[in-house]
Amino acid sequence: MPALTHLVMSDNQAFAGAGLATLAKQAPLLARLDLSNSKVAAVAELAPLSTTLRSLDLSDTPAAKAEGYRETAFKLLPALESLDGRDAKGEEVDESEDSESEDEARSC
Repeated sequence: MPALTHLVMSDNQAFAGAGLATLAKQAPLLARLDLSNSKVAAVAELAPLSTTLRSLDLSDTPAAKAEGYRETAFKLLPALESLDGRDAKGEEVDESEDSESEDEARSC
């Protein structure tokens, strides 16, 4: 699991809190994480992933309903480029290009 860079855990109601700290230890290269429709209650739960996480989806979570959610996420996670498919300015991000270039890099 140390080489894991992408993880989709959407609709997973058990994965939050301490599980995220464990994930950070087990997957130190994790760059893309989808926890949409999960029980993540606060962006602060993702602090252990702050140095590597570039793309995060927390749509339809309690955390996403909090006031100042987007601003907090981009401050807490300095490597973050995309939150719920949008950048820090709120503009839509096309992550398919990023995925294609990562696939090319792995095949070289």
